[in-house]
Amino acid sequence: AYCVLGVALGSAEKEKEYCVKALEMYAKLGVESKFTALACYHLANIFDDIEKRCDYYKRALEVYEKLNIVNKDVGVIYYHLAFLADSVNKKREYYTKALEAVSYTHLRAHETVLDLVCRLLLEKK
Repeated sequence: AYCVLGVALGSAEKEKEYCVKALEMYAKLGVESKFTALACYHLANIFDDIEKRCDYYKRALEVYEKLNIVNKDVGVIYYHLAFLADSVNKKREYYTKALEAVSYTHLRAHETVLDLVCRLLLEKK
């Protein structure tokens, strides 16, 4: 709710303030959710400092990984990291991960019952 409020106010400073409050609240409660990841993502988009941006993007990815979430948000974060990466190998790694995340989400969105059965059988091997 804090992040949404910050975005709604239309000010980068307010957005930063409310996202930081949200992260502090989650930390006090000992809770990590997709909202934690979203707060990190919003903070990453606010900072001009590339290192801080990358740190918040990576923190968001850590949360998604802990929650076992692979979705378009994960793909978008990897695209941002690829853009900010300072080496060709890192760019390639992040672009590959972005495409894997987005493709997976896209395929799952169109998954039929037969596709689901096939996927589950393949994952079981």
